This record gives sequence, C-alpha cells and structure tokens, in this order.
Amino acid sequence: MVPARGRPVILADAPHGLGIRAGTWIEVALRRGVTDVDSMLVVLHVESPVRGLWGVLPMGTRLLGRVEGRALGRIRIAVNEAITPRGRRVPLDAAAFGADRDPGLPAYVVGGRRKTVLAAFASSVVEGVDALIGSAAAQGSAQAAALGQVGTTTLNAAAFGRAPRRILYAPAQNAYVQTQKGS
Repeated sequence: MVPARGRPVILADAPHGLGIRAGTWIEVALRRGVTDVDSMLVVLHVESPVRGLWGVLPMGTRLLGRVEGRALGRIRIAVNEAITPRGRRVPLDAAAFGADRDPGLPAYVVGGRRKTVLAAFASSVVEGVDALIGSAAAQGSAQAAALGQVGTTTLNAAAFGRAPRRILYAPAQNAYVQTQKGS
C-alpha cells in the first residue's frame, strides 16, 4: 500500500520583511547632508547586500528615515522603511550610527558668522536669478539650489534672519544602520 501524501502547506500571507535579525549592522552612506532642525526625509543608501532569512536587501537599496533629534554633537535618525532597486517596500525598524558605530551621525555646529554668510549667499543667488528671469518660480528654484548644500530648513531660516542659535549639520558620510527589531 502506498502511503497517502500530505497536502502542501500554503502560507496565506508571505512574510512582509526579509527576516533580517535584530542587531544586524547594515553599511550605508548618507549622500546629502541634513540638520537637526530639518523635518525632511533622510535617505541612506545600502553599500553592500544584507542577507535575511527570507531574502536579501540588495546593494543600492534606499533606507528612508527621519531626523529624531540631537545628542552630544550627533543627529539621531530613525529608519522605518527600505525600498529596493526594483521598487519593493520593506518595513524596517532601525537607527543610524556613525562610521565609529556610536549612536547618531556625527555633526558640527552651524552658527554665528557662518549663518550670516549663508544668508547673504542665498539672498544674492535669489536676487541674481530673479533679476535675469524676473519670476517667482525662478526665485524659488534658485533659492532651493542655494539652500540644498546645507539643508533647506536651515538656510531658509538663515535667509530670512530667523536662524536658530545653534544648528547641528551632519554632512554626507559613510555610516551604519543597526536593526532594532527583526525586519
């Protein structure tokens, strides 16, 4: 007599994550600087593939996060999602660390005379382009280009004389992300 075969088990829902374990270090790069007063989205780029139980987080994946605050000359960034090069979105619970593996990304203070110089630079670029083209759209795009180097919120505030007294700026740098929970 031939033994009866069992029916194959079919999972109703495939795992949402890739099975990356808590505590995994992921090598990343911050390619655009951010400040601790920016509420913008922070994008970190995965530098080498990371293997999980159910899949691989490939090189070139973008990790999306937000600035959470500051701590001792560093900017804290929480990462909550990964987007693979093929467009797959994977939930992620992780935090950014500097290349020295200390919490947060190393940053330096932007303040005092430097803010005045940045404000003058932003104003001169905006005025120059506005004189050439004379449109509000040109003014907005010129200001965005001028402000992109040091963080939009920071320079917007500086350009209009309302700059906070102390701003931390994390420049583009190599870093790590450590997963807090399994993803």
